[in-house]
Parts: sequence; C-alpha cells; structure tokens
Amino acid sequence: TTDFYKNMPAGIEMLFLPAFAFGRHSAGAMVHFQFLLVLPVLIAAFGRRFRFPEAGVIAALLVFASPVAGIDGTSAYVDIGLTAVLFALFYLLQIWDEDRGGNFLVAAGILAGFAFAIKYTGGVGLIYALLFVGWRRRRTGLPVVKPLATLTAFALLSILPWTLKSWIVVGNPLTPFLNGLFPNPYVH
Repeated sequence: TTDFYKNMPAGIEMLFLPAFAFGRHSAGAMVHFQFLLVLPVLIAAFGRRFRFPEAGVIAALLVFASPVAGIDGTSAYVDIGLTAVLFALFYLLQIWDEDRGGNFLVAAGILAGFAFAIKYTGGVGLIYALLFVGWRRRRTGLPVVKPLATLTAFALLSILPWTLKSWIVVGNPLTPFLNGLFPNPYVH
C-alpha cells in the first residue's frame, strides 16, 4: 500500500523473476532482450506471409536499429515486451481473418490478456481484438457473440489476477486510476 508501482500489473516481471533468481539484474534484462530479438522477426514474417517481404524486412531493420528500441530492449523495462506482444496479437488476428480456422482466437485472447498484464496501456490490445473480430464477423454475416466471448474469456485469465489483487489490497482494481470511482486511503 505504500508503493505506487507495486499495485500495477507485473505480468512481464513474472518472466524476469526466474532469470533474476539465477543471474540478478542482467539476467532479467536478457529476458527482455529476447522480446527485442523476436519483434523484428515477427515483423519480417508478417511481411513475408502477406506478400510484401521487402517492406517487412525494412520495417524490421528500422525497429531493430532504433536507438530507443535498443535502449529499452536491453534494459529490464517492459515497453519492447509490450510492443512484441501487441504486434503478435495483430499478426495473429490477421492470420485468423485469412484462415478462420483453428484456435487463433484462444491464442489472441491470451495475448490480449497478457498485454494488459504487462501494462495497463496494453488493454488497448483487447479493445482492438474485440472490435476487429466483431467487425469482421458482422461484415461476413457470421455469429459474433461466441468469438467475442472466447476472446474475452481467455484474456480474463491474465487480467483478473492483477485487478483482483489490486482490489483486495488497495480497494481499486485499476489503481492508480479511477480513484474517484474506487475511493481508497492509499492513492488520491
């Protein structure tokens, strides 16, 4: 209750924890560095899959060569990890839109929930996924409720633990936001 940051979601930090136990801070940074390595590969793979490989490779190189991405990706922060997860969500939804088979919406829900668990701003991933799937299903005249329920249910697997913890500890599931709606003695 005395630390502002302890009540925010820490999904990616849970990935840092086992590494930190063995190699301290540099090991946690290496886990995050893996997200920096995966992000350009995802971008290049996206370009290749959707038939613009040159643009995908150039975009991947621009992201990887960006000084901001390099600094963040080699430190144990969360922004590059969030970017990689959100891009993977976008990529997966594009594949779902093309194929409409398999369990792509289950995986998309897990990624959307994990994006929220990384950082509150990652919640935009779930909003995007719900709007995209709902819009695509409605345009094709297919049922909307079941795919949206699938996305939401699997996203909640990662969202609920963090919001419930904050609600129990400080009385606000989205602390430090919405304190007018969830008044508490800790954040004002």
